[in-house]
Amino acid sequence: MLRCLKGNPIRKIILHGKFEDQSLMNILRCYSGSLEELTIPMASFVMENGSIPEFPKLTNCTVFWTEDCVFTDDDDMIQAILSIFESMPNVVDLSIQDLPLLPLKCLHDLVKHCPKLRTLELPQLFPPIDTLRNIRQMSGVRTLKTSCLGKNVAFIGSCKSLQNLVLTHETIEDRDIALLIHCLKHLEDLDIASCQKVTGVFIELISGLKRHSPTLTIHCPNTVYV
Repeated sequence: MLRCLKGNPIRKIILHGKFEDQSLMNILRCYSGSLEELTIPMASFVMENGSIPEFPKLTNCTVFWTEDCVFTDDDDMIQAILSIFESMPNVVDLSIQDLPLLPLKCLHDLVKHCPKLRTLELPQLFPPIDTLRNIRQMSGVRTLKTSCLGKNVAFIGSCKSLQNLVLTHETIEDRDIALLIHCLKHLEDLDIASCQKVTGVFIELISGLKRHSPTLTIHCPNTVYV
């Protein structure tokens, strides 16, 4: 049984795996004003039906999906994720892990409720973004790790201030990489080592491209370009 302890405030909670104790949220409420780092399964938030406390000092958060986290429909998922975003207005580093798909609407809410966000890890988005008019530019994000691909490349290209980008989807191709490098003028480090379809042809496609960043390091499958 977890209990709120008197004494120094807790600033960091890391919880992995399934957790049955219903007092977990009581602990989070007890220390919500002091928590700065939190790792927690999404199910622990979802079971609260939107009554998540606000974490004003939380700057680093990892939320991961587990099979015991069941949503009735997409709207139920969106509401749960929205409640999480609303609870952490000052988060700087956010990682959403293992969720099969993230509804596009959640991305709009993320931009709205987490204006200080600088580092973001996202799963695949749905539906795909087919125009930049459908999303506000995430101008504050500096580091992004995602499995976005296809039409979602437009979303990545809208993060104009990106300096570090890690792409993990195996179907990303050279033309996608060339488009991103063209859009992301401040990019300094691009990791596409997991993108097995990339052949290096994109180097020819970006030849002569003017950039704001003086150097760009690209980690390709079996190759590093600087």
